[in-house]
Amino acid sequence: MKSAKDNEEVGAYLKKLILLKYPSVRQFGKAYIIANGLEPSDYEVQNMENRLSQIVNGKKAIQTYDLPGFTDLLGVSCEEILSCGKSFVPTSGHITNYEIAFSKDPVVWQEYIDREDKLILNTDEYNKTILDYAIEFKNYELIKYLMDHDYIWFVDKSKYDHHDFVLGYGAGTSIKRREISLQDYGLARQMSPVDGEEIRLRKGVIILALENEDLDTLITLRAKEIPSFFQLSSFVNVHISCYDYYDEEIVDKISRSGDKIFRYFSEPYTIKDNWGNEHTFIYPFLGEIIERLIANKSKYTEQVLGNVIEYNQSVLDRLQSIVEEASQFAQDRYADWDVKLTKDEAVKGALDYLNTVQEDGYVKYFNPVARNVNLMYSANVIRTEGRTDDLILAPLIRQLNELYDCVLNIKTNNVKGN
Repeated sequence: MKSAKDNEEVGAYLKKLILLKYPSVRQFGKAYIIANGLEPSDYEVQNMENRLSQIVNGKKAIQTYDLPGFTDLLGVSCEEILSCGKSFVPTSGHITNYEIAFSKDPVVWQEYIDREDKLILNTDEYNKTILDYAIEFKNYELIKYLMDHDYIWFVDKSKYDHHDFVLGYGAGTSIKRREISLQDYGLARQMSPVDGEEIRLRKGVIILALENEDLDTLITLRAKEIPSFFQLSSFVNVHISCYDYYDEEIVDKISRSGDKIFRYFSEPYTIKDNWGNEHTFIYPFLGEIIERLIANKSKYTEQVLGNVIEYNQSVLDRLQSIVEEASQFAQDRYADWDVKLTKDEAVKGALDYLNTVQEDGYVKYFNPVARNVNLMYSANVIRTEGRTDDLILAPLIRQLNELYDCVLNIKTNNVKGN
């Protein structure tokens, strides 16, 4: 077992375990009293609550005589409690999701998958599937085994139409349920975009891929993309929020990664819609990553800033070109009708088709009038709250944010640019 943590860490982890299964620490204390064959009088319950309060707040250590009772009630091992979730040991001899997810043996995994009763599809008494436990135990080998053998997927590779990704990436499982069964629904349900489970599980696997610096899996998971991008590049309403997909731990892991991970997350990419229009995007949380890079004095800060500046500039250039093209189209069309439209009037009219989402840095342009001109485009741009006195980085941060402002205020600036 890895070394035990200090009282404060153990107490915090114990509290987390208690509240996963009990409505309060007090109720857990009452259950502990009953499990020890005692009467849960108000006096006993209050005393136990006071003792537990000192433990979960790090004031006292867990006593050895309490550990067996705590582990039984919580369904975990003493190793897990004392290591704060860094070390796990199966808690029973019968086959469970917990035990299989703890295993490192592919033979054991395959036997569990091949069972006729398909237990792997079920949630356990704690409403957890094998995937929940594998992510919790950081058993990346098991998750990769399931993915590599196409037992599970987080992005449906058969989907080529970008509209299929508007609401999610189509997670699923190839494991077939038993005939005539209402019980085998856990894993299958969690691998579909219901109640945010697909988002939660995908985040968990992304975190493990980052910890293992597994770029191939990040690409497979489309880790730098979010469904909002596909929504933005369609006819769907643009009032969307990318921060529904923000995860503090993912951002922190990226900010502590190496070169190949930074290159992946700071490189833009395109989404082609059904009409052949190309929309450009970049990982939307790079602003927060840059803040952490500055704070950590990372050697990659200048590189990432340079990549994002180049991207923001490309979005501004593209928008200016589109508005110029649309305004010229309008002037030519009015001229065919023997009506003179001034340049300013044409530009103003062209800008009426531009929408922005300020809080997320989204822009969307769609001009349905210019049917013979390719004038549908959407993108996101990045700004950062990062601050530094560094003589190289400070001007880059200023340039980055100025480009962001130019894009988001392009109507006000009348596309006169940077």
